[in-house]
Amino acid sequence: MRSYFYALWIPQYKEGEPHAGKLELEEAALRDRDEDPELWVSGKIEKDTLLIRLSYTIDKNPQRTLTFQKTESSNEGFIIYRLTLDDNENDFLCNRLRTTMPKAIYHYLKEFFHVHQFHSSGDDSLLEAYFSENPIDLNDASHLRKILKVYLQSYIYKYEGCVSLCRDRLYDITKNVSDGVRISASHDELKMLIDNNQIVLDGESMYCDFLINSFPDLVDQNQLHRIYSQRNELARYDDRLQRLESALTSQKSLKLGWIGFFASMIGALVGVVVSLLLGQCSSSELKEGISTIRKDIQLIEAHDSLSSQDIQHVKQNQDSILKLLNKPTPKK
Repeated sequence: MRSYFYALWIPQYKEGEPHAGKLELEEAALRDRDEDPELWVSGKIEKDTLLIRLSYTIDKNPQRTLTFQKTESSNEGFIIYRLTLDDNENDFLCNRLRTTMPKAIYHYLKEFFHVHQFHSSGDDSLLEAYFSENPIDLNDASHLRKILKVYLQSYIYKYEGCVSLCRDRLYDITKNVSDGVRISASHDELKMLIDNNQIVLDGESMYCDFLINSFPDLVDQNQLHRIYSQRNELARYDDRLQRLESALTSQKSLKLGWIGFFASMIGALVGVVVSLLLGQCSSSELKEGISTIRKDIQLIEAHDSLSSQDIQHVKQNQDSILKLLNKPTPKK
């Protein structure tokens, strides 16, 4: 029989020891990787002691229960749990827990405590629990340094992943816009990227900064530099994305305006034709109306954002109407 220890961090942005907001979690299917067996888990926690009982089944095996005992917690959101396993407990989950806590299990247990105030439940899924084969003491600076390093590394991975995604997608989106293809889809993707960046920069960064500011003398300076460097890089990409999104929004609004203008011109032209055919206006009035519209088209042609195809379409409509009017009137 041997004990294993886990430092779970419950993301927060102000001081206060974690407390259980839920006493029971619904059954869920969990796995870290596709090749892992699927775990069906459910959990209960004791409100006062924060002792957790995690029940699980693997495939069609009988249900088993693991007991995680709290040993200590802190105002910075850390909870230390001890798990004791018999040597004969050697299924997939027990074997994994002897070397680390699977991320899916960590994030499941975190749901007892964490309120996703600035993000959805999946947005902090990159965080990884700290594991140790030896007892963990939160009053020991050397232990805290190791714990902080693990959690801050998770944020580094998160920032780097967002920067890489923005770099790749911004290139593709800019190319699509320049080539005039997939404009609407690119615009939607831009807005999605911007929303995701705001979650990371405005929400997730609050949790990261809380950790950094809570232990200013214990934070690894190389990690701190990487965090700020990647965060600034992400902010620069976000600014470029927002400026491009704003330009596309303006272009879309302008395009809709031109479409409305074309529609009104063609509608007015058709109205004049109908009036002429009904004997309500003269041919000179018709020619004057067409002349005015053609002058408007000449002005529109000078506009950079106007499609020559749209202009040609309007001209063809005008020519069709003129041909109709120039047809000889059948004698009665």
